[in-house]
Formats: sequence, C-alpha cells, structure tokens
Amino acid sequence: MDEGTIALSLLSRISDQLIRISESTLRLYVEGNSHLKRGKMPDWLQKSIDFKLTGITKGSTVLSIEAPVLSETLKGIQYPLFNDLDSTDYSRDTALSLAMLAYEKAIKEDRETNLLDKALLGEMLIFKDMLGSDKRKIEIECPFLSRKVILEKSSFDKIRVLESVTPDPIKIKLSGKLDVLKHSNSLAEIITPQKRVKVKLPDNIGFDLLKPLFGMDVTIIGLANFNPARQLVSILLSDIHPVNTDDSFFNAIPPVLKETTDVKQLIVAQKFTHAKTADFIKLADGLNITESVEELINALK
Repeated sequence: MDEGTIALSLLSRISDQLIRISESTLRLYVEGNSHLKRGKMPDWLQKSIDFKLTGITKGSTVLSIEAPVLSETLKGIQYPLFNDLDSTDYSRDTALSLAMLAYEKAIKEDRETNLLDKALLGEMLIFKDMLGSDKRKIEIECPFLSRKVILEKSSFDKIRVLESVTPDPIKIKLSGKLDVLKHSNSLAEIITPQKRVKVKLPDNIGFDLLKPLFGMDVTIIGLANFNPARQLVSILLSDIHPVNTDDSFFNAIPPVLKETTDVKQLIVAQKFTHAKTADFIKLADGLNITESVEELINALK
C-alpha cells in the first residue's frame, strides 16, 4: 500500500469495524452489555457513532476522523457507575476514544474492568484479519486526550486469551431491591447484599410495568453478562415479580466458572489450538475435570 493511499475495500472494512467497535463499547458503557442488536438504533447511540472521515494524509496512510463528543450525544442519559469508571470524567470522550480505552484495558489484560465483555472482545479480534502480515500494525490516536493504541499481532494474542476466559452470558435468577435510574426508561438497578447490578429492559417490557415495583424486594430472571474476571456486570430482564419465600436462595449473585477447570485458557495461552492429543494430555494432566480428552479437544475446535 503506497503512502497516502488506501484500497477502498480495506477502507470500507476499517470504517465499518471502527463503527462496530465504538457502538459495542458504548452499549456496554451505558447499558451493561456490548451485544450489537438489529433494528432501530437509539437516538443517543446513532448520534454518538456518526463519524466523519476528514482527510487522508501521507505517513503510512493516516486517516483523520471526526467523532461527536459524548457530553453532547448522551444528554439526558445517566452515566453508569461502574467501579473502574466512576472516578473519571468521560464527558470529553467520544465513542471512538472510549473504544480505544477498552482496547487499552484488553491489551493490559485488565480482567477487573467492566468495559470489557465476551461480545466486545470478539469484535476486537476482527481487526486482526486486516493486518495481513505479522509486521503490519494499526495505530489509533486521540491527541486531545493523549490516548494512543497500537494494534499488532502480540496485542491480539493477549485479547484472544482474555476473550477465551470471559464467560458467555447465562440465564440467572436474582433477588434484591429494585431501584430506578434517573433519566432512563430502559434501565433500572437491583440492589443485592454484594453490589448494585444494572438491569436492562428489553423492548417488550415497558417501563410502566416496573413502576409499581420500585423500592420493593423483587426477583428477576434474565440473561446475565460478565466481565473477564467473571464478575456480574448487568442483566437483560426477561421476567420480574415481588419476592416470595421461595426466592430467599436467590439473593446472592451466583459464581461463574472455576479457575481450576479453565482448560480453554491454558489451550489458548500455550498455543495448543491445533495440538496433538498426546501434547494435550501432558497439559491437562492433573486438572480436576470429568470430560474425556477427546471431548475437551472437540469443544475447543
């Protein structure tokens, strides 16, 4: 690729993926789940990812992109109170710079952050296919925030390991006190003895249905989303009712996956993706697992 030029096909792929990564990160930041959805996009989200290509300059082909500031696009949206985000003012950020922050945390293998989940890490890995050779790299820089991310093969190796250990969303039942989030008709919180958990309302459950239950002890059923440290980040609501005597067991957040059985992380970290059975037996020997070697290898293909 000549300096100052870029194939239209590659430009299209890069721009599409920058938008997808930014949308995914912003959904996780605001709603607690990065999963991209079909259908009509919320107005605040559509405005936030309305990026503009303002120039292409020489120097290994540099693309200049203009992105709206979140303080303008998220007006009326209550910012989340995530543990690792509540001490910093992100109003000067854009959806793109927030995605850069998520990449930074993934490359640093930050498992405790709530700015990463399974779906977002999967989206991040798509950029690896655009590198072509191991020597290529993609640099994304936001000068006014002094933020810069370099994406190269070693970066994606780390992200791949992190993605492999992050739990998939699972259906859970949880009891706690239902609380309202100001300035939002699609989000609420459930307060448990351990933490406050964000609850996202699906399109088929209206906010009016929850109003009589605010301040009450309730039991909810929904799809739970987790960060790489297996900590509960949010729940996509599917059912809710006032708590009853049978629900007392569900006031504790259930544990997810044990480190001792995390065979998939070992396989990815040791590059055993295409390992022989004999090599795998040496690696897995001594682990407290019930599946056969053949079953584990088939599950990892």
